[in-house]
Amino acid sequence: MLQTFISTGHVITPATRATSSSTVFLRHPPSNNHLLPPTNHRRQLKLRSLTTPIKNSNNFSIDLKSGTGMSGFLEVEFDVRDYELDQYGVVNNAIYANYCQHSRRQLMEKIGINIDTIAHTGNAVALSELSIKYIAPLRIGDKFVVRVRISDTSAARVYFEHFIFKIPNEEPILEARATVVWLDKSYRPIRIPPDVRSRIVQFIRHDMAEEVFEAATMEGNMKNKVMVAIDESEYSQYALKWALETLASTIADCEVVIYTARAPVDIGYLYASSWGTAELIKELKENDKKAALDLLNKAKATCADYGITAEGMTEIGDPKVAICNAIEKLNIQLLVVGSHGRGAVTRAFLGSVSNYCVNHAKCPVLVVKKAD
Repeated sequence: MLQTFISTGHVITPATRATSSSTVFLRHPPSNNHLLPPTNHRRQLKLRSLTTPIKNSNNFSIDLKSGTGMSGFLEVEFDVRDYELDQYGVVNNAIYANYCQHSRRQLMEKIGINIDTIAHTGNAVALSELSIKYIAPLRIGDKFVVRVRISDTSAARVYFEHFIFKIPNEEPILEARATVVWLDKSYRPIRIPPDVRSRIVQFIRHDMAEEVFEAATMEGNMKNKVMVAIDESEYSQYALKWALETLASTIADCEVVIYTARAPVDIGYLYASSWGTAELIKELKENDKKAALDLLNKAKATCADYGITAEGMTEIGDPKVAICNAIEKLNIQLLVVGSHGRGAVTRAFLGSVSNYCVNHAKCPVLVVKKAD
């Protein structure tokens, strides 16, 4: 399973906390009207993020493991209808559940998950828990927006967050959290189908990566620079392809630097042995340089396959230190590096390099993990 880590100063702040709350729990087997039905009088869809301030620290991290992560918000606009009001002239509390339901359905369709298609298989996607915190009322004629995202997943469940704001003044109206569960024909929880889980993970990782990159490059008018640090490992090559596939539209207008650092040849040992001739040492250095250039040319060709023109750069030195120095020297806005995710005992180049860069690089670091 793909695991992605991002270290950056970028954070998402939720809406203002509410002062009153109401919680609804639905734990019985659902009937057909629990299947997230469509609604009709809704208007505009667009994907965006909530306000994203930048903090000074570069050590904040976002972890996308087993479906957990920070994704973009889908924004769905509504207007209040007269039949949604109660006797006091405000929207009935129960109606807000419908707003949240409709926005969830739109988000799932955005991901490529059609609820009706799932129902035709005999399975069901049902709301199992809904927690609502009311902040302010809505009245007739009010226009508002529901911003919804997937906040987490488990084997059989998907967890959503909803924020409702009045527009155009962005007054907070409501916060809600919902749990949706996959059910079989007997209304028993089942594991989310692999193809559905794959769509969810791809959607989350794409929006999260673009969101972080935009946050990292939002200041200044200079052309942005992205560095992908590589070595010969499959994990490194995977990280490069992941970045090209996931961030292609974002980095298309950026300068892309493919960087590899080679540890210096240990000539002390060679001089101390009978093999340490000057010719041999020279040959070893030339072979090492050729291997680095071949690696860079291969990576640049991979970039070209995705329509990205990249610059190659190689240096001699401790890879983790050399990468951080190059970031500062080249004014890099985002570093992408691979990692195999092994423990400290078996950690080799990528493990130690990624850990070091997360803590020392002068830019956000996106670590792409490929499970063994």
